[in-house]
Amino acid sequence: MVRYSKDWIRDAGFVEEKGLNDYLYTLKKIKTSSTASIIASILVETLFHYEIVKAILRAYERIESIGLDALLRSKQEKAQEDIEFLKNAIINHLIIEKDMSRFYESLAKDENLHPLVRDIFGILAKNEVEHHKQLSELLSSIQKKE
Repeated sequence: MVRYSKDWIRDAGFVEEKGLNDYLYTLKKIKTSSTASIIASILVETLFHYEIVKAILRAYERIESIGLDALLRSKQEKAQEDIEFLKNAIINHLIIEKDMSRFYESLAKDENLHPLVRDIFGILAKNEVEHHKQLSELLSSIQKKE
């Protein structure tokens, strides 16, 4: 289900870390404030890149440790679901997804955050909206079958 190349993600992390160290070294050597300001700005964004890549790698490793593929393979094509449990779980998740989309949207508009971070929160907000839509459709299809 989840496919990726750990090597590519690790490589990206190494490149970002090297860039981060190089920018920091350069920043220490620079004498003018205008040049230092530009390098510092890139350094900050490179640090965000590095940490994001590390987080992505950790997320993929966690997905592996959960054994998601094996868990999905263990499910039956036709089985009797506990409909009340499923509906209640979906309703709870709908609330969470809606709250998180609002929260991420507010962070995406927060002028105190770095523009790159705001963009990431905007993407997360859209993803939460998509989760809400998928869950709403699933709940609707369950209710139609009743």
